[in-house]
Amino acid sequence: HNCFANYNYSDFATNTATRPSQNITTNETGSPIVNPTEDSRVSLFMRKFEDEVLQRDAKFNDLGSEDPRYLALDWILNNDQMNLGLDSMNLNQRYVLALIAFSLDSKAWGAIEEGSVIGNKEVDGKSTWLSSIDECSWYNVSCTGGLVTGIQLDEYSLIGEIPAEISRLDHVDSISLRKNCLYGTLPPELGELPLKYLGLAENAFSGFIPETLFNLTSVEYVFLSFQNGNRWNCTRSRGGIVDIYYSHGDQAQGANLGLQGKILGDKISNLSSLRTISITKNQFSGTISTDISSLKQLENMYAESNKIRSSIPTEIALMENIRVLDLSQNYLTGEIPQDVGNLKRLEYFALSGNGGLSGPLPSSLFELKSLQYIYFQENSLTGKIPSSIGMYQDLVGLNLGSNEFTGSLPNGLYNL
Repeated sequence: HNCFANYNYSDFATNTATRPSQNITTNETGSPIVNPTEDSRVSLFMRKFEDEVLQRDAKFNDLGSEDPRYLALDWILNNDQMNLGLDSMNLNQRYVLALIAFSLDSKAWGAIEEGSVIGNKEVDGKSTWLSSIDECSWYNVSCTGGLVTGIQLDEYSLIGEIPAEISRLDHVDSISLRKNCLYGTLPPELGELPLKYLGLAENAFSGFIPETLFNLTSVEYVFLSFQNGNRWNCTRSRGGIVDIYYSHGDQAQGANLGLQGKILGDKISNLSSLRTISITKNQFSGTISTDISSLKQLENMYAESNKIRSSIPTEIALMENIRVLDLSQNYLTGEIPQDVGNLKRLEYFALSGNGGLSGPLPSSLFELKSLQYIYFQENSLTGKIPSSIGMYQDLVGLNLGSNEFTGSLPNGLYNL
């Protein structure tokens, strides 16, 4: 499905002949100014959006003529056949969705014929974004009672930065923009939303994770993984390739490093509703806080390939619902806590590639009958491999290589 309506918006933005009325003009710098003869209509819309939608004290008269915030205003005033009035309940959310469309460029920008493929999605020409139908009917926009509650645009080759004004969709509890070509920093304003699902994996975001994300006390699913090392690209609407292996898709800026910050620090306790957190392949650092014990609902933690320097706190054993625990390829040190035997639902346990984990395998580990995968290779673990390892009747994957174990292989291994 295509996200965008069949308009040539590059022409729309620059060619005044395509506009039904000349309500907005620009000054010599390209910034929009109000035509005095249209002040009664245009300025009212501008003031409303400035007061209720635009973030960070933005004003239309300070914006360039191709700024997405200006283009969305121009579309609302001149091209949107819905012609919503200032008193419409849906005006602000329609403007924000238009702003998102203008902010996220892609090959889908412009005329698309039915049967075309954008990213991995086939276009059917229906329910397109920026079409003059109810925005709740736009492709993969979810609404309840006429209010937008979700946006899902995965794998659409979208290019650009998430606008801060997305936070003005006050009722959105689900955002999924996975596997696109999005870059830049995460807007702090995301923390103002009542999110339960945040899916931004497999893009090219960078910079420090906003502290405001720890205000998402209702969030259950957070996917921020794979922000570096990705080797796919997207095509801009006006031509040109964006390779998200590089920062902002620009080879001159070097490889994108991914997100940074202390995501598993003390503030993680604010996210007590979490069921899944996926932060693999970023640059997250810091230690694992003892407050991780607050994540009673957590079922899956994917934190592989970061820069976390920490011991494994004993309190990790209080995450009683955990099924997948992957802390591989970090800089963990110390011993594996004896109390991991309390994780009765644990199925996948990976600590490989940390190098600094030492001491013996905890005896309680072999009480976890649900374990199917154990990956502890490339550490400094010592002692003997106990014969009780043969009790894992459902074991599918086991790797204890490149450690410092002593003694002979237990006979129990041959029972697996």
